[in-house]
Amino acid sequence: MSLMANRTPSRVSSIAERFFVSERSSQPPRTVLVVDDEDGIRRFVDRVLENAGYATVVAANGPEAERVAAGIPSLDMIVTDVMMPEMSGCELARRLRLKNPDLKVLYVTGYSDRLFEEKVMMWENEAFVEKPCSVKALLEAVSLLWSQHIEAQVIPPTFDGGYGTRLAS
Repeated sequence: MSLMANRTPSRVSSIAERFFVSERSSQPPRTVLVVDDEDGIRRFVDRVLENAGYATVVAANGPEAERVAAGIPSLDMIVTDVMMPEMSGCELARRLRLKNPDLKVLYVTGYSDRLFEEKVMMWENEAFVEKPCSVKALLEAVSLLWSQHIEAQVIPPTFDGGYGTRLAS
């Protein structure tokens, strides 16, 4: 699965600058923990966010992410895969939020149907983007979480009674 890994850093930087002009300030960069068991996706997300000015830390699975997060004094967001061995991204987010309730969570998943099996709906400070995603989609999702201007719409109940939300277009 290719996620635009052939994009050059200058192209990523120019896109990032358009989305994050208001983010630039004298404050230290926000810290984002990137968690995915697929190395290529982890590197892609890490590179895009780093080029957008974030301080990034990476982990390959949930238990590793918990250990890494314990050593980060100020963790602002996690960008995590949903389906990973050992621990799902939803469980990881739940555990990290026990210590940091305001933690923002972006789920990056190729299995949005499974995400909504585990999570009935997206809560405040949560969003998801489907794999494969573009640089633009990733940066927009992150930016929306920071600005907290996500318009969610409730998806009507499915035949099995489940609910969900999706980002308004």
